[in-house]
Amino acid sequence: MVDEKRVGKVEIITYRCSATFDADSDFCRCNWIHPDQSKSGKPIGIPLSSDALKVLKKQRGKSEKYVFPYYEDGTPITRVTNHGWKSACKAAGLEDINFHTLRHTFASWHIQSGTPVEVLMKLGGWSDLTMVLRYAHMGESHIAAYANNSKPKG
Repeated sequence: MVDEKRVGKVEIITYRCSATFDADSDFCRCNWIHPDQSKSGKPIGIPLSSDALKVLKKQRGKSEKYVFPYYEDGTPITRVTNHGWKSACKAAGLEDINFHTLRHTFASWHIQSGTPVEVLMKLGGWSDLTMVLRYAHMGESHIAAYANNSKPKG
């Protein structure tokens, strides 16, 4: 669950696990954006990848309220463009990256790995395919692999 109506950056940085739980691990498998917290006014269910679950498990117990606290006292990160974001990017060896870049990367990697556009639309919380196509980009090598698909079979 998020604290503010704005969805996106704030949704992740003030994230509180509001999700369905996996019976075996007692940990969330699907995050839910509540209707009053989404731009569309509709609930959005977002399945979590195994990598996301690993990150969330490491965060367990760092704050009573937030999954990603900034300070040891458990207060949330309130701005992504702050010193903490820049420090984290530098520590990860990432240059000239902003938060929005992550959304484009997410969509592009899915498309390049063969995720159907309709599925990606649901995973990314987009309401229509036009928005998915704005975010998902294929490299030339991915497109070139389909150049001969117009040949008749047989």
